[in-house]
Amino acid sequence: MQRRIAQNAWRHFRSQRLLEAEQACVEALREEQNDRSLLHLLAVLRERQGRYSEAAQLLRKAIATSPTSAELHNNLGMVLGELGQLEESVTVLAQSIRLRPGYARAYRNLGLSLTWLGRMDVAWMRLCGLFARRS
Repeated sequence: MQRRIAQNAWRHFRSQRLLEAEQACVEALREEQNDRSLLHLLAVLRERQGRYSEAAQLLRKAIATSPTSAELHNNLGMVLGELGQLEESVTVLAQSIRLRPGYARAYRNLGLSLTWLGRMDVAWMRLCGLFARRS
């Protein structure tokens, strides 16, 4: 039953029925509070609603269950940036890159956070590092 509810949550999300996705997520998480996928989905929904603190909390919980997920770290880094926690954002995004060295989206997001901090020189070096890996 719980797995069906989780599948419905993802189906609603992919169909842009975000309210239904949120309701299904919340319902499924009542039974399986540490489901990484559902925590991640609900965090994305919270982020889209501008509820960044809640999104960060959910992402931290998801990372606790899956500490090697570069995607979760990347998403947390971006949410922290939205919260103005730029130094922590840089740290989390760097961890995402350590977990998946070729993760272009994490490099881009790290560059944004570094730029917001006024550290253009470091942002440029990170970007060059991505291009060096891809050639």
